[in-house]
Amino acid sequence: MLERDEVVIIDMEAGIEHLGRGTVRGIDVLIVLVEPTRRSVEAAKTIRQLARELGIGRVGIVGNKIATDRQREFITESLTDMEVLGFLSLNPRLQETDLTGEAVFSNNPQLTEEVDRIREHVESP
Repeated sequence: MLERDEVVIIDMEAGIEHLGRGTVRGIDVLIVLVEPTRRSVEAAKTIRQLARELGIGRVGIVGNKIATDRQREFITESLTDMEVLGFLSLNPRLQETDLTGEAVFSNNPQLTEEVDRIREHVESP
């Protein structure tokens, strides 16, 4: 799978346990979702360090569940040595789609736009 010219996205559990299992070998970019909390920021720092030890050259962060500009600033200012790929807003529509079983992008133009911006940032380092 790693020899093809394809994009593979793996959504792993929160935490760092999976980094030691070889699941990140051969990846180009490790994207860490960071919520606007101190605990989440500290976890991102730990993941960044482990990624470096594993030889992962590019680790980017995506701010998640962002409701205010202050939360964006908190993440950006707390992780100055990490590449900020973008932000995902706190989005009640996501919770609704989870309850109804709809696709997360169905009738959610805000999410689509935010994810497109992140994708463009990842593709053009």
